[in-house]
Amino acid sequence: LGILYNVQQKYTEAENYYLKAIDKENIGSLNNLANLYNEQQKYAEAESYYLQAIDKGDIEALNNLAILFKNQQKYTESEKYYLQAIENGNVDALNNLAILYNDQQKYEQAESYYLQAIDKGNINALNNLANLYYQLNKNKQEALVLINKAIESSPNIRIKETQLIIEIWNGIFNEVEKRAIVLVKSDDNELIHELMLNLLVHQQKNIVLNLFNNSELGAELQEINMVLYYATLILTNVQDDNLLLRIPPELNNTISEVLLKIETIQIMYGYL
Repeated sequence: LGILYNVQQKYTEAENYYLKAIDKENIGSLNNLANLYNEQQKYAEAESYYLQAIDKGDIEALNNLAILFKNQQKYTESEKYYLQAIENGNVDALNNLAILYNDQQKYEQAESYYLQAIDKGNINALNNLANLYYQLNKNKQEALVLINKAIESSPNIRIKETQLIIEIWNGIFNEVEKRAIVLVKSDDNELIHELMLNLLVHQQKNIVLNLFNNSELGAELQEINMVLYYATLILTNVQDDNLLLRIPPELNNTISEVLLKIETIQIMYGYL
């Protein structure tokens, strides 16, 4: 019943029934209540109930407490509990620990734990390791194998975006614009920004310009991604005498930073 109320965002009622379940010695409710507090950013309360759940032998709470610490940038504590979760057989913790190392630029450790997670059947680790190889510009063919395995098992929009970019990285251009349009329709603004930035890096600037000029999607894309829009116009040498005048002055520095970022990454991938 606590879970039902939680799903309905009736948090006070959810908390009430989790507490009643805990009084009845329902161990899982300790972890559930901690999750509820975590979602409400009541981190001290969440930590307390995760620790109580761990004390009662709840392995999932080890992984969840590690996530709580990671989100607070308490990386040493996060690593500690991920390792404990792994020792107790939690496969998700393998992938999560790899992400923690990746975020800290400890790439060798990240690769090692992604591989262990993949060996245990974690689909997300396939995508994440492919992304790591892409990020480091190494093992491009292996990255392609990994992402194709991931897409077979879980063809979600994030993995489709990774697959498209890794294919281009490998010199494979298969209906790029058509697939990009499908991805843009996902309404995931973070994904859309990442997609278009990567397309610009890999010299697909005309496709990005076509996305911004799309009759159905273009206007909204321009509004949401204005900096990238003007950066694309500059990169594609759009013949518009008023272009520089149309760019809002407050965006000039940000646009310059984006153009420098694209150039820097292009150097890494050998385009310049």
